[in-house]
Amino acid sequence: MIYPKYGYVFKEEKIPRVTKHVSPESIEDTWLSLSTRLDFKEADVSCEDGKTLTLKKETEALLLEVTELIKRLEADREEAEKALELEKQRRKKLGMKIDCMSLWRLQQLPAAVQKEYETCVQDTLELQWHFDCKSHQLRQVQNQILKIETVNRKIQEDIDFMKKHSPLLEEKLNLEGEAVKDVLLVYEKTSKIYSDVCCELMEIQRTIKRIDEESEKKIQSMYEKIEYSEMLSSQYKNKLKHSEFIWTEYCMKLKETEEKIIKDEKHLEELVEQKAEIQEDAKCWNSKIEDLNNKIAAQGDESVKISDAYSEVIKAVEELKSTKESDLQNIKQKILNINEALDSLKCENKELEGENEEFLQKFGNSSRKKKAYQSEVETICKSIYKIEQQIKRLNEDLCNDELTYSEKKRKYEDLKKTKISEEISYKNSEWNLKKEIQDQKGVWKATQARITAIYDELEEKRKEKLKKRVEDMKRIEEIETQVAYLKTKIKRNNHIFKDSHEKLSYLDQRVQELDKQQKQTEQKMEQKRNILQQQLNDIQLLIQAE
Repeated sequence: MIYPKYGYVFKEEKIPRVTKHVSPESIEDTWLSLSTRLDFKEADVSCEDGKTLTLKKETEALLLEVTELIKRLEADREEAEKALELEKQRRKKLGMKIDCMSLWRLQQLPAAVQKEYETCVQDTLELQWHFDCKSHQLRQVQNQILKIETVNRKIQEDIDFMKKHSPLLEEKLNLEGEAVKDVLLVYEKTSKIYSDVCCELMEIQRTIKRIDEESEKKIQSMYEKIEYSEMLSSQYKNKLKHSEFIWTEYCMKLKETEEKIIKDEKHLEELVEQKAEIQEDAKCWNSKIEDLNNKIAAQGDESVKISDAYSEVIKAVEELKSTKESDLQNIKQKILNINEALDSLKCENKELEGENEEFLQKFGNSSRKKKAYQSEVETICKSIYKIEQQIKRLNEDLCNDELTYSEKKRKYEDLKKTKISEEISYKNSEWNLKKEIQDQKGVWKATQARITAIYDELEEKRKEKLKKRVEDMKRIEEIETQVAYLKTKIKRNNHIFKDSHEKLSYLDQRVQELDKQQKQTEQKMEQKRNILQQQLNDIQLLIQAE
């Protein structure tokens, strides 16, 4: 759409400058042909006068001037053509600019106009709001002035009333002064009594503090004693635990001694069985062995006694747990007795060990053989142990192989199942794909028909847009007129706003002055009211005293 302002550019008529293109060479040929013809004519008319020579020269000069003029005209023609092309390009550029301007006016100018309109509306609304606020403030100030006037009237009435009744007030003041003196005397007496009571109260508080400090010290000493008793009880408990640990150690040692005795007995039995060759020498020592056996039996009896004593001690420890401190001394005495018995047993064991050493020295040869047999037995045991370990390893390997076989079998079955399910899913997906391809063919046909319909709709919309564009241009022109009207209206509103702002500033100053006057009057009235209130209170006190 070309803006109508620039329509005169396109209404200009094209005026051709040169209708036929003529080259300078053709022009020179024509003039040369003419000159040759003239030369022939001059040769025929050689008999004429000398005037012909002058005419010839003049004609040649004219011809030269004409050729120069033609060349100049040709140059002017070329320049005119170039200028015409430049004008055409300029015309195209102007058309593009006009189109851009028209697009800008269509796209952005309505939005800009709308923004300016909104800003103007906001400003007008703000001005209206400020004006309403200020008018409301002015009404409030007027109401306050009326209230202040009424209050001033009441205060003036009170002042007049006080002026009338001032002599009575003076008499009341004198009476009140005498009453105040009496009250001061009573106050001095009561203050003395109060000071005495305060001193007694301070002494009582001091005694209470001293008693509290002494009680706190006693409580702290009691807490310390309780902590000390708890510490002693914990120490006794630790000692009990230590004694129990010692008893367990002694029991372990007794068990070890019993095991050693059993091993010695086994050792003696093996020696008796394996060493038949030394039976004759052993007969001499049988008596000694019997004695040793008797001693060992006695030692066993003693160990039984010790175990009985141990059970008694355990019972005593259980009793000690119920009675903590009273039975500790008895347990210690029993422990000392048991220690003495153990020391005696140790001495007897040492004597028996000495006798056993003598016996072992005599049976050295038998012990060597025993060692040889023991080494063989140890090698056999080691080989048996190795074989057992190998058997265990083989069993473990078999178990692991069975587990791996079962797992592999289970995995193989799972793979079979997955393969079957995948085949089924593949067949289903293939069938679905075929179905989807058929559906897509139908969709493609429908989309083609829809595309043709959309193209038709687009053409119709394009035509409608062209119509709307023409209508929008008309609307833009109307909006421009409205914008100009709004600008003038905004200027008027600005002037009104300035006037109202000046009036409001004057009203604010007036309100501030009135506020100051009101505060001053309120202060004065408060002072007077306080004075009158004091006088009335004094009068009431005098009346009550009377």
